[in-house]
Amino acid sequence: VKQLVLTFYVGKGQYQWFYFPLQLCSIPMYVSITCGITKKNRVYDACTCFLSTFGLLGGICAFLDTSGFHYSVEALTVYSYVWHVLLILLGLFSAFVRNNKSFFPGFIIFAAASLMAEAVNIIVTTCIGAEINMFYINLLVPTNQIAVRDAAERIGNTPAILLYWLSIVSGAFIINAAEAHIKRN
Repeated sequence: VKQLVLTFYVGKGQYQWFYFPLQLCSIPMYVSITCGITKKNRVYDACTCFLSTFGLLGGICAFLDTSGFHYSVEALTVYSYVWHVLLILLGLFSAFVRNNKSFFPGFIIFAAASLMAEAVNIIVTTCIGAEINMFYINLLVPTNQIAVRDAAERIGNTPAILLYWLSIVSGAFIINAAEAHIKRN
């Protein structure tokens, strides 16, 4: 529904590539569906690992800069706030139900999603010429992510994006370690 509103109401019939649903905060939607379809196996474990680390981190960090939540359509603004609260709750729930304490399965999902996001970034930027920055890692355009933008001014766009990506991995790893510590005690 969000894509339809953005295309036909906000975009007046033009697809808004900037809102293509392949952001760190969109991936949990696809992972949750996969998690719900699978039984308690390795795929389920990987999905709950991703949701309890990267999904939780994405939900929390989105509240550090809520400018991306605000749309010209109030319902989409409300939806954005609700979705990111749900990401946090989903991440916490996943932390309790996940079986595997290993960080690697969730990291594999994140790495694969990052590669897909960058592929979409490059294809849409070069072939369609549209504004897009999935995961805020488009190497072809200056990033608009607050901390990354500031770093990019000093060290360049590509190194800043690499540091940003590594900080996401590090943050999710710390969450994973904290969850493992809590479960042990």
